Amino acid sequence: GNSGGPLLNLDGQVIGVNSQIATASGSNSGVGFAVPSNLVQRVALELIADGSVDYSYIGIAGTDVTLPMIQALNLPASTRGVAVSQVTPNSPASTAGLHSSDFVRASNNTSSNVDVITAIDGVQIKGMDDLVSYLARYTVPGQTVAVSVLRNGQEPLTVSVTLSPRP
Repeated sequence: GNSGGPLLNLDGQVIGVNSQIATASGSNSGVGFAVPSNLVQRVALELIADGSVDYSYIGIAGTDVTLPMIQALNLPASTRGVAVSQVTPNSPASTAGLHSSDFVRASNNTSSNVDVITAIDGVQIKGMDDLVSYLARYTVPGQTVAVSVLRNGQEPLTVSVTLSPRP
């Protein structure tokens, strides 16, 4: 098999490590997945140096912004991001003042207290996958990041969040 083998670009440079294949037939054909090489390199260096790897933690639960949210909050149609549904007590997000939202749980899709994360350090966050990926690939515990937030559909604000190790 090729799991664990390098993923190369057309110039022969390693850009990832093959990790798994999603297949309906059980064969070795289907959609392949790879771990990006910059993440593999960082993890390998941490394992060699410390014997373990710490990932960054922000302390939220959230959901991708949906069309009903955009409509209910009168957001621009192009709004993408993560609606914060829960902020863990005593987490980096809590310390920074991020708000959890009843919107995600509300049956009428309205709320007076909605934080939508739209970017981290100027990099657009389109949904939870982007948020988790950004934290894993580009941050380390103890790092302070600038989180762009739309609060209650108003003008954006930037909140400084100092990330902690993931529990």
